[in-house]
Amino acid sequence: MDASGDNNEPTEDEDADVVDISSNIWAAVSGRSLKTFVFTDHHSIPGISNMEISSIRPIDLFGLMVTDEVYALIVLQTNLNANQSLSRSTVTRRSRMKKWDDTNVPEIRKFLGLVIYIAIIKYPAISLYWKTNQFYKNNFVPHVMSRNRFQLLLKCIHFAGNATIEGNRLEKVKYLLDILEKNFVSARIPGEILAVDESMIPWRGRLQFRQFNPGKSHKYGVKVYKLCATNGYTYTRSIYAGKFEHT
Repeated sequence: MDASGDNNEPTEDEDADVVDISSNIWAAVSGRSLKTFVFTDHHSIPGISNMEISSIRPIDLFGLMVTDEVYALIVLQTNLNANQSLSRSTVTRRSRMKKWDDTNVPEIRKFLGLVIYIAIIKYPAISLYWKTNQFYKNNFVPHVMSRNRFQLLLKCIHFAGNATIEGNRLEKVKYLLDILEKNFVSARIPGEILAVDESMIPWRGRLQFRQFNPGKSHKYGVKVYKLCATNGYTYTRSIYAGKFEHT
């Protein structure tokens, strides 16, 4: 009887494909361990999808990433969070929350615009953008939104329902990040060369998964692994939120 068909022992060719991963010692990649992926999309031109390059404005690029879906999410969850806060007995009679009115998409657009502006034009404190003192007087910010309304939105801004959060450290921003990642992927056609990179989002405040990396220009912050184009454009990312938590 021919027992060759029942033989479960690996053949010599199969042995050659086996990579020993039991060792913790790094070694140079060689032989069949080095895999080559063939680039097949030679017809698409890398760059912004479905837009005439010569007519692109910065606001058009921003609109590709921050879409109506993003605004709708922020409006829904911010209003929900604010109304949940109002229903709590801990809100005092003189609390600023008593003046809450539900927000809408045009107001959230203004709010995000001010957040970007404040990140670029830095004052020592947020309240100083509304100062009438000649030293700090700003002719732009007060015409967009009042100080009290901006600070109220800043207090209530939300991206996920409180009832749906189940302990994941990134649960409050996960859905927003997923939408933005989808938009980043669809907005730009990748080229042949991509790179996996690690970067640090600067942050020195209190955060359970804040990292310290002495080799980075920003030593404290949130560590992010990214798939990038040669110009630094990010297609996808994984945020390190602890040993067993990534998104």
